[in-house]
Amino acid sequence: MTDLINLSARYVIKTDQFGSENALASTPNNDTLVLEFISNDTTQSQLWYFEETELDDYYRLHTEDKGNGNSLSTYNYEGSQTTDLRFRANENIDAQYWRLEVQGDGSVKVSNSRAGSESYLDIEDGSLKPFLAQGESGNGEWTLSTFGAAAATSTPTVSTSSDVTTTPAATPSCTYGCYYHRWFKVFRAE
Repeated sequence: MTDLINLSARYVIKTDQFGSENALASTPNNDTLVLEFISNDTTQSQLWYFEETELDDYYRLHTEDKGNGNSLSTYNYEGSQTTDLRFRANENIDAQYWRLEVQGDGSVKVSNSRAGSESYLDIEDGSLKPFLAQGESGNGEWTLSTFGAAAATSTPTVSTSSDVTTTPAATPSCTYGCYYHRWFKVFRAE
């Protein structure tokens, strides 16, 4: 699993079930998970990154829009049998632990520790609402497209022949616009 996820990279998560122009996204004004058209306005909500958890091969799923403090979680409404998917403040609970299972074609199935390994992230046909499908009932196959890495590099030190040490000018970090342009090139190439 370690080779599948680069913890410093950002990903777009798509399913061929509804075309390559749609991706999973957080919603900026509330805690909902949606499948929406990829556009300049929504890119930060569609930039996903992963954080290791205390369980081997399980990750927290974050978007740039929601940040480090909130991650994707299963959520049961009191008195309801329905499991919903929401962004919640980070806790050390199995509802926020997700596992990726690589399929033969290179796609992945996404399961949740609380819901169990036989429930997979999928999209309802009519509403386009993300949910956890039981068993093999749904398509639930996703592709992860890497398009940029977090700008967390150290600044090298260079020694000159006069024994003076200088530090080269820092390379500007990749901003939101930079990420978008990198991602757009990858998206257009697909």
